This record gives sequence, C-alpha cells and structure tokens, in this order.
Amino acid sequence: IFNKVNSVNASERKVARKMLAAEESVTQQCDAMGIKWTILRPTLIYGLGLDRNISRAAHFIEKFKFFPLATGATGLRQPVHADDLAVAAVTAIQSDTAAGRFYDVGGGERLIYREMIGRIFDALNLPRLLVPTPGLEYAVATAGLLLRKPEVTGDVVRRMRLDLVCENNAAEADLNYRPRDFLVGGRDDLSR
Repeated sequence: IFNKVNSVNASERKVARKMLAAEESVTQQCDAMGIKWTILRPTLIYGLGLDRNISRAAHFIEKFKFFPLATGATGLRQPVHADDLAVAAVTAIQSDTAAGRFYDVGGGERLIYREMIGRIFDALNLPRLLVPTPGLEYAVATAGLLLRKPEVTGDVVRRMRLDLVCENNAAEADLNYRPRDFLVGGRDDLSR
C-alpha cells in the first residue's frame, strides 16, 4: 500500500487507495459487529509459484537464462514466504494481543534487488546472468501499453532502486513471528 500510494502510475495509486479503503471498511464493520480483527501488511510475498513477482522473474529466467536490471538496481527487498505469512495469520487469530492491530510482516532477511534476483538463479541451478539495461523502465512501459497490460509500467522497473522493506518488531513480539530467509527451500519455494 505505502509503496504504491505515491506512485507515478495512476492505476497503482488507485489500487493503493482501494486497499486502504478496504482496510478501513473491514475494521469499521468488524468494530460495529464486535468482531476482533487483525490486518497483516506483508512485503513481497512468494512461495508455491502462485505469486506475481518472484514466480514471474523465475519463469523469465528459466526461459531466457538472463534477467535485465535497471541501472542502479540496489533497492532493498524483504520477500516473505506465503507459509510464514499463513503462520502469522493463524497466530494472530488466536491472539488477544493482536486484536485491533496492524502488523507489517516481511521476510527474514533484507536483500539488495540484484541479490534477490541472483538467488532465483541459484535456486534454479543456473549461472547468474544479470544484465544492466539503461532505459529499461521506458521499454517496460512501452511493452505494457502495446500489450494492454496496465500493471506493466515503468514504475515496476523504477522500484528496483527503492527500498521496499518493513520492521517485523511488533509481529515478532506479539505473534512470535520468525520468518525464514529468502529461498532457503531452493527450487521448492518457486514451484507448486
């Protein structure tokens, strides 16, 4: 939510506003009905091949054996495995402390974007071939327009330079949250 609310891309800002409105609606309705609620705000989710980021990168790497990077792709990432997120959700349901709270939940380690992509190569047992590509954001934006895919924007590439991480402190304290490091399950973390 907070990374897209100030995006240059109007559709991403719209999605962020909708998510914030949905959170507000859920909390208000639950409060009105006396239902306890907890909202988890995860960073980049991956696992089981069902996500739209890590899995797409893995498919691209498997197919083309390289990955294009924006110049200066040094933004930090904190990918969270879907199983760790599920454990946090179940724990929150059982916790009175978690009622009425928002929790940022990220993975067990922070990685520079290029290292995150490098780990995907490692999990696929492929040599790392990361190709710095000047102007990549313009090429991706053009592809998004031509393919009529509004989610494919230059902002996707620009975010390679931004830190998209969170503090797990509250979740660690209240939910005994202990997320795993990125892709410790190897290839199994990338497939169904």
